[in-house]
Amino acid sequence: MEIILAISITGALTIVSFYVGARIGQKISHDEPIALPSLPVKEDKNTKKSKDKLATILNNIDNYDGTSKGQVEVK
Repeated sequence: MEIILAISITGALTIVSFYVGARIGQKISHDEPIALPSLPVKEDKNTKKSKDKLATILNNIDNYDGTSKGQVEVK
């Protein structure tokens, strides 16, 4: 039973992939732009803090010359 379900799912995904590929191919052949769907991303305080912390760390790595000169404290 599991094998039949796996084969059915694989077949359905193959058909969907073919359909999507055919649509993209038609758009390319007619010189239409292909737009990727974008997901709305909600950014909260923790995400912003994490991004700032990572940017500070990466900046410190770029500025590293063997001494603490040019390093910024990571908060």
